[in-house]
Amino acid sequence: MGAEAGQQGSTLSIEGSRVNFIDTESSTWGTSDFQEINYRMSTMVDCQEIDAQLKTQYQNAETFYWILIAGRLKDFILRNHSWEQFMQEDKEGKR
Repeated sequence: MGAEAGQQGSTLSIEGSRVNFIDTESSTWGTSDFQEINYRMSTMVDCQEIDAQLKTQYQNAETFYWILIAGRLKDFILRNHSWEQFMQEDKEGKR
């Protein structure tokens, strides 16, 4: 799932990723699909290992992407009327 397997045959680039992680303020995240968000999150994970100078910023960006994904999953559960089932199964320890 590494960034090297990303979109359009691109490879991991610290310089490009430094620009990408700053873009967490963009209004386009509402229209980005899961594959794009997952790709960017994966890139941030890879960058943490090779760019220690900005590790905290990459971790913050990764967290941002996880929050986007969690929000979409919650919306999916609510749209499909599965909240009660989720809560019951969680209570039963099904994880």
